[in-house]
Amino acid sequence: MINAGDIPSIQAGTLSKRPVNPECGSLFLDTRNRVFYRFNGIRWELLITTVNLGTYGYSAPPIPLQTSNLLFFTYSDGVRSVYTNKDGLVEYGITDIMSPNEVSYINLFINGVLQPTVNYKVEKGKLTLLTEDIPMKGVVIILQFISIYQL
Repeated sequence: MINAGDIPSIQAGTLSKRPVNPECGSLFLDTRNRVFYRFNGIRWELLITTVNLGTYGYSAPPIPLQTSNLLFFTYSDGVRSVYTNKDGLVEYGITDIMSPNEVSYINLFINGVLQPTVNYKVEKGKLTLLTEDIPMKGVVIILQFISIYQL
């Protein structure tokens, strides 16, 4: 049998529930006797015996993961390589630099460009730029804190 997505599917149930007018090549799984049948165009023929059906019963789908995405914004002053919570711009995001232990991922963007992790160090309340050059005055610095969790 071909389902609506044009994908072959297998019907299942007790032997008495086999399709009445199957197409040639249709498959049916007898769930009581654990046997596969194939319709050859004339009759149902035994195809595979002793099918392992696994555990019976309904298993609820997993609970979807939740995420949060918090952003810390500041501007470079053109001099410092260390920024703290007091440098955060409350009108654009959070003003706390979170600990790496509190979140799943941290990304740093300087002037909109994602920085490799070797270029910076994040501690609770503190961002340290590890590069020799300092961003020019007025350049936007964004720390992104991503948390992935299950309720």
